[in-house]
Amino acid sequence: MVVCSQVSLIGIIFINSLILTTCDMVTVVGVRRQRHEETLNTIVNRQGKMMKNLEELVHKQGTEIDHLKKTLLDWKDMNAKGENKTTPPYVSTLEKRNILGLPAIGRAVEGTIAFYAYMSHTETDPGAHHILVYDHVVTNLGNGYNKHTGFFTPPVSGVYVFTWTTFACGNSYFPIEMTVNSSPFGVTYNQGSNTYNAVTGVVVVDVNQGDSVGIRTRPNYTPVGSICSSVNMRVAFSGWCISC
Repeated sequence: MVVCSQVSLIGIIFINSLILTTCDMVTVVGVRRQRHEETLNTIVNRQGKMMKNLEELVHKQGTEIDHLKKTLLDWKDMNAKGENKTTPPYVSTLEKRNILGLPAIGRAVEGTIAFYAYMSHTETDPGAHHILVYDHVVTNLGNGYNKHTGFFTPPVSGVYVFTWTTFACGNSYFPIEMTVNSSPFGVTYNQGSNTYNAVTGVVVVDVNQGDSVGIRTRPNYTPVGSICSSVNMRVAFSGWCISC
């Protein structure tokens, strides 16, 4: 009888342990399932927000595109009737990137305004109030620079950076100034003794569409000597818009 009682007791303990272990396993599975469902809900909510943002962006782009189409159609209609005396509406790179929902950074050549040109020859005894014409154009994005006149005409208003580099031949000296609509905005002075001398000027200025930006010798100062430009020393003029 004692042996049977001990066996029965051991059996009861084993069954209870088995039941507790099974309950623990069920509890762990339940907790894991709950956490999995919470993770899935979080992902679904996040994707829902992303979809909503995309829908708003598409709607905004559609509105902007409709506006541009209307503007172009109006311009074409005016042009067909002979009422349009202006150029097509200018859309800057920044505006294009805003319409497309892109950040205002990165390389975007289309719509960029920038130019770089240099003289292909030496200017001998240029004289006072002499406009420098940089006849070899390397870059002319926006078609604002004219290689025949030497002037840059901004296709759109904004803040621009202009630089000019001038080499004085030996025994030459003269001031060179940068002008906007014939008004001086910057000046450099070259002085070459027995050798060449180079000076670069930089100006940051707010200009308007249609202004004339150029480089010249000063009206009240007669240069001595010549301006040297060759494959080894480029007399150059460049500029670009930093707010367009």
